[in-house]
Amino acid sequence: MKYLIQFLKEKKGMLFLIIRATVIQSFSMLAVPYFAAKIIDDGIIKKDLLAIVALGLQMLAAVGVSALISLWASYLCADLAALSGKYLRDRIFDKTQILSIRDFNRFSTASMITRATSDITVIQQTVIMFTQMVLPAPIIAVTAIIMTIAVSPSLVAIPVIAMAIFMIALYFIFRKASPISQTIQKRLDTINRIMGESITGVRVIRAFDNSEYERKRTDDAFLNYADNVIHLNKTFAVFSPLIWTVVGISMVAVLWFGSFLVLNGEIQIGGITAVS
Repeated sequence: MKYLIQFLKEKKGMLFLIIRATVIQSFSMLAVPYFAAKIIDDGIIKKDLLAIVALGLQMLAAVGVSALISLWASYLCADLAALSGKYLRDRIFDKTQILSIRDFNRFSTASMITRATSDITVIQQTVIMFTQMVLPAPIIAVTAIIMTIAVSPSLVAIPVIAMAIFMIALYFIFRKASPISQTIQKRLDTINRIMGESITGVRVIRAFDNSEYERKRTDDAFLNYADNVIHLNKTFAVFSPLIWTVVGISMVAVLWFGSFLVLNGEIQIGGITAVS
C-alpha cells in the first residue's frame, strides 16, 4: 500500500485529470434527465415543436460530450493502472534483491510469485474500478441530491434513504467477503508451491511412481481454491440484484409521491423525470 501511495503521489497530475474528467462526465450524464424534463414541460405540454428540437439537440450534445469524456477517462484509467503495475513490479523486484536467504525462505518462492503476478494484477483492476466506478459515485450522489432539492425538496428523502441502504449493504458484504479473500490468497500460494515442486521434482516423482499422490495433492489444492472463489463470487453476487432492487423501489417511490405533488401543483410533470 505504501508503494501504491507513493506512485499516486508521483502521478498526481494524471490523477487530477481523471478526477476532472470524471466530474465533467458526471455532470454531462446527469444533464440528460434535466433536458428530458425540459422537453416535457416546455415542449410536449406546450406543443412547441421548436423547443423540442432545440432541447433535443442540446441533449444530444450532452450525450456526445459525456461519451467523449468517458472514452478519454477510460484511457487515462487504463494507462494509470498499467503504469501502477509496472511501478509495483519494479519495487518488488528491487526488494527481492536485498532480501537475505532467511527472509526469502520465510516468504517462500510461491508467495513471491503470487505477489509479483496475480496480486499486482488485482491491484491494477482495483485502480481501474476505483477510478471508473468508485470515484464518480459520490460526485453523482451529491449532484443527484442537489438536482432533487432544486426540483422538489419533498422528494430528497428518497435518494438519501437509497444511498444509506447501499452503504449499509456494502459494509456487510465486504465484512463477510474479507476473510474469504484472505483464505484465497493462501490457497493461491499453495497452488504455486505445489506446481513448482511438481515441475522441479518431476524426475523423482516418475522414478518412485508417485504420480497418483501428486495428482491428488494438486487436485485438492485446486479444489480448495475453486471452492473459496465460488464462495466469494456468491457473496458478491448479492450486490447486483440488491442495487437494481433498491433503484427500482426508489423510482417507484419517486413516481408515486411525485404524482401527488404534480396533482397539488407543487412540481411540473417533467420534474418527476428529472428526479427519477
